[in-house]
Amino acid sequence: MRNFFLGALTILSVLLAYGSASAATIYVPGPYASIQAALDAAGADDTVIVKGDEYTENIVIRKPVTLISELGPAKTTVKAAVDGEPVIMIDGAKDVTLSGFTVTGSLVSGILLSKASGAVVTNNRALNNGYGITVLDSNSNTITGNTSSFNSDYGIFLQRSNENVVENNTANSNRDKGFFISYSSRNRIENNNANMNVWNGITIWASNNNIIKGNLTLRNAFGIVIEDSDGNELINNTTLPNIFIILPIFLIYIGILTYGAQKLILRLVYRS
Repeated sequence: MRNFFLGALTILSVLLAYGSASAATIYVPGPYASIQAALDAAGADDTVIVKGDEYTENIVIRKPVTLISELGPAKTTVKAAVDGEPVIMIDGAKDVTLSGFTVTGSLVSGILLSKASGAVVTNNRALNNGYGITVLDSNSNTITGNTSSFNSDYGIFLQRSNENVVENNTANSNRDKGFFISYSSRNRIENNNANMNVWNGITIWASNNNIIKGNLTLRNAFGIVIEDSDGNELINNTTLPNIFIILPIFLIYIGILTYGAQKLILRLVYRS
């Protein structure tokens, strides 16, 4: 019996030691010169912490890891080495956390989730890319607290992706739409800002049973547009499209012209 307990304690000690050793923290730069090299070396549930600097890479994450910056997106930038690839891609992985980066320079997407689930993408800036943040064929992810602005297409794009939470993000001054939800259902789009985009603030296209709540869409061509979609809930959103800004200015301008014309006509009448 005593040998049994000793054996059990030995096994438990080994398991505890393995558990504590299995979640490591890797700094970049450090043992690895690049972020991708550190991710390749990381095990499941490891954390890679990136020190403040500018990095030129295309990063692919294929395992459940945490990738965060030490100093936040204002001081940690990743620029695409190859502009035809996403800056950071979560490819088929579960339970990834990505936080604290500015991503720029991709003609495809700043951040791309492809067949990912359980990811948390938070506190990032996706600036001057094709799409800012893309969620493709990915379910049950959280996209929160990001800024996705000045991109050539959409700020945040969901395609064939369901049951995601998209909240507290800003998508301003994109050259197409702020948020585009396409063939995606049962998502929660809440408390986001989509302002001064060239086209729509938020577009729901062929997507059903989404909750669109508490969003602010100002000075877009149109605020919120829903097409070919059923069962979507719109709750307490604020919209002010450009037409309501431009129309009063136009009317004032017409008024000034009319007033000037009337004065000219009256002068001619009295002179004659």
